Amino acid sequence: QVGNIEISTLYLLHSGKTGGSAFNTKNAAITKFSDLTIDNPWNGFYGETQNTLLVEDSLITNVKGAAAFKLFDDAAGAPSARTDGVTINNLIIACAYNSGTDGFVADGPVYAIAAFRLNILACRDNFALLNTAVSTTRYPSFYNVFDLEIDGASRRSVYFGGAKNVYLDNPEISNTSGA
Repeated sequence: QVGNIEISTLYLLHSGKTGGSAFNTKNAAITKFSDLTIDNPWNGFYGETQNTLLVEDSLITNVKGAAAFKLFDDAAGAPSARTDGVTINNLIIACAYNSGTDGFVADGPVYAIAAFRLNILACRDNFALLNTAVSTTRYPSFYNVFDLEIDGASRRSVYFGGAKNVYLDNPEISNTSGA
């Protein structure tokens, strides 16, 4: 268990990587990122079993790996694990063009997300809620996303592969890639 992590006003140039994430947290409670720029990472942020995560005024750009921002909990392998209490306020995600990178991904029991001004650009799947464990009860739930802006997805702008109680308020979904 890791608790009370705060990172503020940081520019992280993470170039030259061919794996891993710029930030990876597991079993973390009360984590805050503000004024954070992650530039040129393989993967940007990966969080597993998070409780009370706050991301403010941040940028993840030129991502080339699997995902720019991913929250995950293994519904099948860890039956009591979950992520909840996530607040995002002004996050910009920009994937490297034609990289095959997904933008915002939540998979498994990732609950109670409030996002304000979430901008996702040029990713494969820009906004994806998944249930890869095929759980009947433990999948992304209770999402309130205000001012979601999406553009340039190479596969899907928004994908719900398993979710419930998802509210997108005032979204702007533009896509000139044909996805």
